[in-house]
Formats: sequence, structure tokens, C-alpha cells
Amino acid sequence: MVRSTGALHHPRVLIALINIWRVHYNVFDWRPIPFPNEEPYTHKVMVNYLQTAGLFVIVTTGSDTVHVSTDFEHFEPIISQSVMKDAVAPLPDRAALLLVGSDGLYTFEAECPVPGD
Repeated sequence: MVRSTGALHHPRVLIALINIWRVHYNVFDWRPIPFPNEEPYTHKVMVNYLQTAGLFVIVTTGSDTVHVSTDFEHFEPIISQSVMKDAVAPLPDRAALLLVGSDGLYTFEAECPVPGD
């Protein structure tokens, strides 16, 4: 007959180990995750979907880069002439988005003609 000598499969030993682990690592306690910066992120990120073009347009306030994506996995950066302040709304008559820049209004066209064509 084989007798147990208090091995790890005994319920009291298991509970004791779990309690030591729980107390040591404070797994069940609420821990706020610190923000990586000293101050909160002050920029606003706006995601608009241009349904007629099938494009996601991502605008970050205070940035001169607008990102576009067709599948929301791969993003193409587009550098603008001005720093963007806000995205107002998609335009109803064409695949475009009205943006507010630091020096005026801009339209982001899904099918923008290349200068010189």
C-alpha cells in the first residue's frame, strides 16, 4: 500500500500554494495601469468610413498625416499641406471628407486627380 506524504495533489497543499501565489502577486486586487506619458493624450483620433469608396479615413488632430485603409489592417499615410484640426463629415454628393485644417477647410477626395494630368 502506497501512502501519501503530503504531496502536491493534497487539497490543503494546493490551497496553501494558491494563497501564497495570490498574496505574493496580488492577482485579484485592482491595479490601475499607469499611462505611459506624464500627461494624458490630448489628441483626438477620428475614424470615418467613406462607403462609396470603401475607404477608412483616420484623422488625428494636430497631425499633418491622414491615414487611409481599405481593410483596416494596412494603412497608407498621406501627408497634407496643413495640420488637421478636425474631421467634420463625409460629403453626400461624392466620396470625400470635409476636414478643418489650421488655415481653412479642406476636402479629402477618394479619387483625387494627380496634379499635371
